[in-house]
Amino acid sequence: MEINSEIAKITDDYNNLKNILMENLAQCLFVNRVLLVEGSSEKLLFEWVLDTLGCDRTDIIVQSIAGIYFDKYIQILKGLGIKIIIKTDNDIAKVSRKGELTALGFNRCIDLFNLLCDCEEKEKLDNVALGPNASESTILETKF
Repeated sequence: MEINSEIAKITDDYNNLKNILMENLAQCLFVNRVLLVEGSSEKLLFEWVLDTLGCDRTDIIVQSIAGIYFDKYIQILKGLGIKIIIKTDNDIAKVSRKGELTALGFNRCIDLFNLLCDCEEKEKLDNVALGPNASESTILETKF
C-alpha cells in the first residue's frame, strides 16, 4: 500500500481576494446589471445618482471592488450573464523613458474591453504610451 500526501500553501493575497470576492459577489448575483467602481466614494456617488434619478434599484447594484482588479469580477459576472458597467479613473504615470507618460486608466479600459470582447485576437486593441502633451483626442485617434 502506498500513501501520498501533499501540502499546498495558500498565499495571503489569495485569501484576501477570496474573502473580498465572496462578500461582494454575493450581492451581485440577484440583479441583471452591475456597475463596478474602484472605491467606496464612487459607490456612494453612483448610488446617490441612481436614487436621485429614480432608477429601479432592484435591477442594478453599484459594487466597489476596492481597487482596480476588475478582471476578477468580469470573469465571474460575464460567465453568469450579468451585464457589466465599469467606471474607472484615468490615472497617469511616468514610463521609464524620459518625458513619456502612460494613461493607466485608458489602458485599463482597453484591457477590460479585450476581456469582455468576444472577438478574435487580431481584432483586440493594444495599449499605448503617450507623450506628456497628449490630449484625449490624440489618445482616441491612436486607438480607434
